[in-house]
Amino acid sequence: MPGPDGGAPAFAIIAELSFASMAAVQQAMSGPHAQEIFADVANFTDAAPRQLISEVLG
Repeated sequence: MPGPDGGAPAFAIIAELSFASMAAVQQAMSGPHAQEIFADVANFTDAAPRQLISEVLG
């Protein structure tokens, strides 16, 4: 499906992950398997991954 301007869409695949805290996100992103997991993305796409991290407050 094209983007709103008729061009290529900004995203092809989205993964939504939930963590108990920002500290847990940071721990997961720097854990012992993080590099291996991020490197595996290239086996599925040639697009550069984008990360959007947000925190739910309240």
